[in-house]
Amino acid sequence: MRSKEELLRILESCRGKTISGQEVAEKLGMSRAGVWKQMKALREEGYAISAIRNKGYCLLDANDKLSLAGMLPYLNDPKAENRIFVFDTVDSTNSELKRMALKGAVSGTVVVADHQSAGRGRLGRSFYSPPESGVYLSVLLRTGLPVERAVLSTTAASVVACRTIENVTGKQPKIKWVNDLYLRGHKVCGILTEAITDFETGTVEALIVGIGINCTTVFHGELEKVAGCVVEAGEIRSIRNKMAAELINQLNDLENMMATGCFLDEYRSKSMVLGQEVYILQEPGKYYTAVDIGQHGELILRGADGKKRTLENGEVSIRLTNSLKSDNMSENGYTK
Repeated sequence: MRSKEELLRILESCRGKTISGQEVAEKLGMSRAGVWKQMKALREEGYAISAIRNKGYCLLDANDKLSLAGMLPYLNDPKAENRIFVFDTVDSTNSELKRMALKGAVSGTVVVADHQSAGRGRLGRSFYSPPESGVYLSVLLRTGLPVERAVLSTTAASVVACRTIENVTGKQPKIKWVNDLYLRGHKVCGILTEAITDFETGTVEALIVGIGINCTTVFHGELEKVAGCVVEAGEIRSIRNKMAAELINQLNDLENMMATGCFLDEYRSKSMVLGQEVYILQEPGKYYTAVDIGQHGELILRGADGKKRTLENGEVSIRLTNSLKSDNMSENGYTK
């Protein structure tokens, strides 16, 4: 097993280039036959590896299989690999990490999965998480932050996800309060935060922040109307390892973001809700204007009578007018 992991690291280090079987054998300290056997195993697992007679092996640029070896070249902190766990399939990355947390997993532990069989979203919804198309990732934070700061975890994670997508693709998603990211009028990312609290001290013992990004996901039926993916047809599709690594890089600042609230202006500038007419799902027929995001991530609304109200939890639905697309909303900031 270890030699296969080392082989994958060698291939990733020269991705797109051919390396001879003899050179690989010398680096791994094994026979050419042993190298061939490990190559065969990797190919059976789905890695796009070509074998060129009399030249060697090549991990193709098109390879998009998630792996720790694939993430390593993009991680700012190489030591992070000791707390990153990559799975082909889990029920939910949040659930898997919660089980690990109960067994003593350290703060900063990350679970990444190629597929979630029971991915979860807010309000008990399911999160469609097919294999070979998205990045489904959860991080454990043992913060000790007071509850009033920890409540910023979801809004802070939204900014983290925006930064990640921007850094990897150059695209600029917008945030639908409180936790969904949109591109081209379709949801491309969702966030679910779960907490373990200490009622005696009023602090949060641990936070599990889950982020799901649809990189190349194809949707059908009703989902096709509301959900989309980051990568469009004709664009480079092998971005998942880079996306996962950059997400981990950005998450390193999450606790500081919550503690200081330093990200809130950025959250406001990326909002697709502020300045728009909205309604609360639980209150059909009542319309408001979203006017601000408060210091604890709450949404501040103004009714037709001019009175303001604060929405701390729940969901708002955007009422589109004048054929505006979600990506074009609130480009100029927000109103108070």
